[in-house]
Amino acid sequence: MSESRSAKSRRRGGRKASESRPKRGGMRSGRSSRHSSSRQEVKPAAKSVESPQETPSDTGGWPTKIEAPKGEIRLQKWLAQAGLCSRREGERWIAEGRVAVNDETVNQQGIKVGPKDSVAVDGKPVYRPRRRKRTLLAFYKPRGVLCTRSDPKGRTTIFELLDPMLPRLINVGRLDYTTEGLLLLTDDGDLAHALMHPSSQVPRVYRVKVRGRMGDERLARIAQGVRLEDGPTGPLELKRDRIINTHTWLTITLREGRNRIVRRIFEHVDFPVARLIRTSYGGIDLGELPKGRWRPVTKEESEPLFRSLPSVDRGEKGS
Repeated sequence: MSESRSAKSRRRGGRKASESRPKRGGMRSGRSSRHSSSRQEVKPAAKSVESPQETPSDTGGWPTKIEAPKGEIRLQKWLAQAGLCSRREGERWIAEGRVAVNDETVNQQGIKVGPKDSVAVDGKPVYRPRRRKRTLLAFYKPRGVLCTRSDPKGRTTIFELLDPMLPRLINVGRLDYTTEGLLLLTDDGDLAHALMHPSSQVPRVYRVKVRGRMGDERLARIAQGVRLEDGPTGPLELKRDRIINTHTWLTITLREGRNRIVRRIFEHVDFPVARLIRTSYGGIDLGELPKGRWRPVTKEESEPLFRSLPSVDRGEKGS
């Protein structure tokens, strides 16, 4: 009988132990809740510049992790890792006096911040970047849409066409108002900086429709390079696709992102551009993506690109 009571006691003890597990989970939840509530002591407006902690499950992208910065880092890099801007844009914000560190406006480059420093942009606190998933999207920018967050004239911007549930995104470079095609979007400022930097030599492929019938001799001459007002282009990867009536379709590959460079190249040789479509960036293709829509970039697409950018964390450590 004593053995039976002992067995029953053990069984009851087992049930109590199993029933206590949710309570321990609840305690963890409580600690998380207290941490969250302490974060909410900051003004609610701060949410608009909070660094995204995790991409929504339906955003896809390459599920790598961005490590939180350790020790002190330059302020513009801190802003980029928070997913607010590229490093170059962060430098501009600092120069414009839009950034404050520990309640003091900063307008000089080279300032470093650490774990105990507080940072604000336009008066709104920015939370320290934390370990999170990286988002990389391919977006088909239509003609007549601006690569900016807002327009004083009320014209449509790319961010108005995106799902509001996405994290705060940065456009990798720009396409002008009348240019359409592939635009990469990411919440990783360091990645955006690396993709746009001239030293990365990331290839951009465009399909161009120009006014005029371009013959072989003229095509070969243009492919040797064009001297623009801001410097020569060097040899060009240029291929004629077809001639239709008084227009010529071409494919051009560039490894630099100067302002309106494709249009300026063909205007310089008296073949003005009638239509311009970017079809690829760094090996990531536009494909059959409809205008104004976006899709996550797959690991298979992005892995070769990331290997070519040694300065970008590929998320190979940890999970």
